[in-house]
Amino acid sequence: MLRPLVALLVGALVLSTSHLAAAQSEIPAEIQPYRTWTKMNAALLTDPSNPRAAPKNTFINLRANELREIIGPGGAVRRPFPDGTIIVRETNHPTEGWAGILFIQRKDSAATRTQGWVFSGFSRASGTQPFQPVAIADPVSRCLDCHAQVKNADFVFTPYLNRPDALPARAPTAPDRVEIFNNRFGPDNLRVKAGATVVWANYDAVPHDVKAADRSFESGNLPLLGRHIQVFSRPGTVEYFCAVHLEMRGRILVEP
Repeated sequence: MLRPLVALLVGALVLSTSHLAAAQSEIPAEIQPYRTWTKMNAALLTDPSNPRAAPKNTFINLRANELREIIGPGGAVRRPFPDGTIIVRETNHPTEGWAGILFIQRKDSAATRTQGWVFSGFSRASGTQPFQPVAIADPVSRCLDCHAQVKNADFVFTPYLNRPDALPARAPTAPDRVEIFNNRFGPDNLRVKAGATVVWANYDAVPHDVKAADRSFESGNLPLLGRHIQVFSRPGTVEYFCAVHLEMRGRILVEP
């Protein structure tokens, strides 16, 4: 009697555990190992001035050497991503680290209405809850219209910043000039005198913007060779970032 009872209990435990695992994994099976894929971006910094800011990571199911063949310096996309490419961006809880939102881009050339990409998402309210699909009623207006800003990068916002062959930022050519290159501000710390005029110039193949953390100025999207000019009249420190790529950050130190 004891042996059948033990077997029954073990079987029940295994069944319960399998159901629990399934409940925690409501995302498609092919997506579940995404954290073992190539990381395109490291965790992003939080910034209370931007509602989209949160610790995030972006992964892609391509090998690093494949990704380097597609994404070149400055975010230039040499050729379209192949069908079957999956990009997963996770948004994590700021203190506990669990992923609460997954945004997924899947390349499928048959999806002509959305320019060859299928957009989907999953979310959950705590790290112990299963993910639930996020309904995207109109993927054109909700996703594609935004990603159209980076049409020249095959509609992919995320640069390959975690590449093993990281490239140096372009050296500035003027004392009060910040050059945007390789998805970086160069220099990212600029010291100027009060009254100075600072010029940002974008040399990347993808658009960027310049937004002050205190909301004192915002450039709007800067295309390739786009410029933003800002006068700094008061001494102090001004933090800024790119609202398109939140990991890009810089600082202007204004001296009397």
